[in-house]
Amino acid sequence: MSFVRELDEVVELMRPYAELHKVELFFTTTAQEDIFIKGEPSMLRFALLNIIKNGIEACSPKGQVNVCLHEMLKEVYIVIEDNGMGIPRHILEQLGKPLTSGKVNGTGLGLASTFKIAESMGGRVEVESKPNMGTVFSVYFPKWAVSGSNQMY
Repeated sequence: MSFVRELDEVVELMRPYAELHKVELFFTTTAQEDIFIKGEPSMLRFALLNIIKNGIEACSPKGQVNVCLHEMLKEVYIVIEDNGMGIPRHILEQLGKPLTSGKVNGTGLGLASTFKIAESMGGRVEVESKPNMGTVFSVYFPKWAVSGSNQMY
């Protein structure tokens, strides 16, 4: 699948939600050309929508969520950074497990699914957070060769 196109569509889908919460949503990319990864587009969209939605909800009005796509030789990764309230350390250590959430009424199932989706696509999710400073999710995926051969780099 075209990773750049999928990510761009996810960000555009989330713009009205960000505006509703009075949060600015930015998307940048350092990729010089399109990038391809292997996986199910609808699952990828679910995972990315979930992280961006959580970032928007963590921000105060006039907050920001920055989504940036980076390309490395064999991997592509997305950094989703918010300047929200952050995630407490005791929750941060358990993220990705069901029933672990920083939200008052959260179940943690969205992030648990996000972690599993990334893993099923050969990727991983890394999270850093500082109280009252914000949270950074980095989601990595292996790039797919576009040379006509169906293999990853």
